[in-house]
Amino acid sequence: LDLPEPSSRVQALNSGQIDVAWTVRPDQRTVIEASGNKVVMSTTNNTLNLMLRHVDEDSPVADVRVRDAIALAFDYESWNDYYDGKAAPSRGPLPANAEIGELPPVIERDLDRSRELLTEAGYPGGEGLTISYVGISGLSFEEFFGTLLEENLKEVGVEVEQILVPWPQMVELTANPAEAADMNFFNVSMTSSDPSTILKSAYVTDAWASLGGFNWAYY
Repeated sequence: LDLPEPSSRVQALNSGQIDVAWTVRPDQRTVIEASGNKVVMSTTNNTLNLMLRHVDEDSPVADVRVRDAIALAFDYESWNDYYDGKAAPSRGPLPANAEIGELPPVIERDLDRSRELLTEAGYPGGEGLTISYVGISGLSFEEFFGTLLEENLKEVGVEVEQILVPWPQMVELTANPAEAADMNFFNVSMTSSDPSTILKSAYVTDAWASLGGFNWAYY
């Protein structure tokens, strides 16, 4: 069944209309367990929630100072709380459990530094800066991220335009650099113990979205 809303999936599961539901919200776990006849399965994975920033010169986030300002304004603690303690902060462009030796430090929220960077980039107080964000409609974590991003960037004066669309439309938008959003939500996973499986799929030029790959930031 096509049930785009997470709450609808949980209701269908508990009523017996469906047998399996995917991507329910973490806070709905107790609702499912309380039904008494369902099993909630959790597994450890090496998936990275990747917020790709479009670095094409026509995008405001082509300026590394704007990208850093966004990163420093985001509330990582609230994002991790959303996962009810079942997520770990990322340290760099790979999952937290990737075994690659020394890792970069975890990014800490710093609104003052974020504002300084925006001023340096020509957006004092965030004035005149609107960031477009595209996520998949019906995926609760992508919708929550967009709302949290909007609230966080508002604190440094930056507006966020949320665009929530079905997966096929998201791919279509991203594949055209002229129409691609400033930020895209994308999940990537290591398909083996080799972390280069992510690096090759999400960061190299040959994997640009316009070429059919998952380098949606056009690095």
